[in-house]
Amino acid sequence: MAGPRLLFSTAAFFARPLGDTFALVAACGYTGVEVMVTRDPASQDATVMRKLAVHVGSHPLMLHANQDLDELEGIPHLVLDTSHAAVAKHDLIDVRTRFADRLRHVHLSDNAGRGWDSHLPPGQGVLAIDAFLDDLVACGYTGTVSLEVDLRRYLTEPKKLSAILNRMREDVETRLAGSAG
Repeated sequence: MAGPRLLFSTAAFFARPLGDTFALVAACGYTGVEVMVTRDPASQDATVMRKLAVHVGSHPLMLHANQDLDELEGIPHLVLDTSHAAVAKHDLIDVRTRFADRLRHVHLSDNAGRGWDSHLPPGQGVLAIDAFLDDLVACGYTGTVSLEVDLRRYLTEPKKLSAILNRMREDVETRLAGSAG
């Protein structure tokens, strides 16, 4: 795949064992995982995560979460969370343009547009996710993109869960490869 590397965030499965999450994400074709540190001891143990990562690869990331854009001016490595940006009423492409040389990672999700951080799967909210991904590709972005979505409604339906994981991966990979739009 050309373009930025696509990961899947374990934040969607924070209540499930990390090993189960790694296996599901790998089975759905993802080549990387962004781990959310939780109460699960495995998420707090780098040795355990390295062993799990042998099956989906590993890639270190620097993250910083803060949506006050002026306060981000002195920080050399930034993460853009699309759902957080929506809550703060920031235009995704404007934020990407402002911090282009320092943007290292994107937490990708859609937003319901109701003022809270909804982390919807791409295409299920109000954000122009396709245009944002096309802009990332057009500007030559080389960082990583991690799908960080709320999938609680799918957790009891394994077939639907796998289907949405696969669909999101295929759709976003297509955009990141510059094959759409």
